Amino acid sequence: MTSVMGNRVRLLGTLMLLMAVLVPVSPAAAQGDRVASVSGAAIEISRLERSGDLLLLHDRLHPDVRLQVSRAALGVWYHGPEAVIPTADPEILSVEFGSWTWPVTGRTYADIASVVVRQMGLRQGVEVEQTELQHYWFDGTRWRWFFGSDPAFIESLRAQVTQDATVGQFQDIDHARVDLVWSEIYAEAGADYRSPDAVNVFSELDFPLQTGCGVMTDEDYSEAAYCEFDQEIYLMVEFQNIIERQFGEYAWQYAVSHEWGHHVQFLEGIDNTPNPELDGGIYTIEKELQADCLAGIYAQEAIARGWATEVDLHDAYQVALFIGDLPDTTFDDPTAHGTGEQRLQAFTNGLEDGLFGCNLYLSGE
Repeated sequence: MTSVMGNRVRLLGTLMLLMAVLVPVSPAAAQGDRVASVSGAAIEISRLERSGDLLLLHDRLHPDVRLQVSRAALGVWYHGPEAVIPTADPEILSVEFGSWTWPVTGRTYADIASVVVRQMGLRQGVEVEQTELQHYWFDGTRWRWFFGSDPAFIESLRAQVTQDATVGQFQDIDHARVDLVWSEIYAEAGADYRSPDAVNVFSELDFPLQTGCGVMTDEDYSEAAYCEFDQEIYLMVEFQNIIERQFGEYAWQYAVSHEWGHHVQFLEGIDNTPNPELDGGIYTIEKELQADCLAGIYAQEAIARGWATEVDLHDAYQVALFIGDLPDTTFDDPTAHGTGEQRLQAFTNGLEDGLFGCNLYLSGE
């Protein structure tokens, strides 16, 4: 009898819990939750401005804005004379939801939060009160913000940015551009950046090729590789010709920026370990996918600076899918890089979410 009664009590409790779960949330309550959520996001953005964390502030931009505004351009604004840097949390005056058109591109978004805030801040060291209309979009996880009032405003910021790299240590302009972007990101983080010691372009005719990681032969070689022992990148010209012919020019830039990502990992002490489950390290596949993600960070900057176009992204998408692991590759295979779909997703994470999306926190942040 006790056992039956206990089961009934437990069943009744379960049914009550299910009923509680199934009770619909009123539209007013749901709307109130959204207002509170986006209000919290507006406060968070204000605090990032106050702290000067421009890297995370840029990561929080809407993905479409990131393709128009480089990190350097955002820095021009916040380090410029017109920016008002908050000195306290904003007061949320109103929140409305609906369609809205971003003036920079003319694209209309169906569900945007328009938030009016009032806050105290400093403009060139002088305290001012600012009332501002801000716009936010929810990506399913967090609110992303819009920056830029019109095309002329964005162009004025771009004009103040060093739009191209100086060819010096790296004779190839594409190599110099990747290096410039990472040097600027590190500078913004207050961290020390060191360029790869060299980028070596080699041919099949160069075998056997001596590298800091051993000798490459015509039977044992990597078409694109980074060597931690000499901090140099090795790129095979025949491989470049093949993927550019098959997928387009930016497919090769994807490969180059992936290897540069390994250099960034080296600077940050990120490396695969023999027994990740035991030593707390990471698997090779995790390291490789993060390098794909870092390649996505560069792609965003390249588009925002006019070094590449959104159409070029399709080259990267296609080559990422093509060079994925074979279906029977296990996650703990020491040569695993990820399936094509995983590699594409990792690249997209960097493109849309930046350092945050790549789970990278630079020394000095």
